Amino acid sequence: MIEGTLVQIDGRPALRFTRRLNHPVERVWRAVTTYDELAAWFVAPMEFTAAGQRFEAMEQPGEVLRFEPPHLLEWDWGDERFSFDLRPDGDGTLLTFTHVFADADRAANYASGWHFHFDRLRAHLDGEPVPEADAGRLVDLNDRYAEHLGVDAEVGRKIIAEHFAS
Repeated sequence: MIEGTLVQIDGRPALRFTRRLNHPVERVWRAVTTYDELAAWFVAPMEFTAAGQRFEAMEQPGEVLRFEPPHLLEWDWGDERFSFDLRPDGDGTLLTFTHVFADADRAANYASGWHFHFDRLRAHLDGEPVPEADAGRLVDLNDRYAEHLGVDAEVGRKIIAEHFAS
């Protein structure tokens, strides 16, 4: 299932994902803000603690812009902006994630990566084995998102190939 949509925010391309998770907001908040929880499913684990917090991850500087537990986390990282918005949805959580970036050609690659990481988050929260990165799965997601978003699939395919070649 394709979940991400491509929108414009302040004249820049942005991906927006909305996913329902079968866990309360407080549980999902811990999974997206604490080092040990992020290490289980995300590529750059860290501890988010407060607005104004500065950090470096994967050789990119970042700063937390908004930190409103247990509902909103927004941060800049490099020249991109990210946010998690968590809202109660019955006995679960509606997670809305936004990623603002500069190069619309990378939209399918970013979307495939976020889709995969949100699959990892769901598995982590559900106590299931967290899937390992798989080039074939990422290429498939990249190609489906490229078609859905109307961008060139080759950009993402090249990035995925470079990542798995190293």
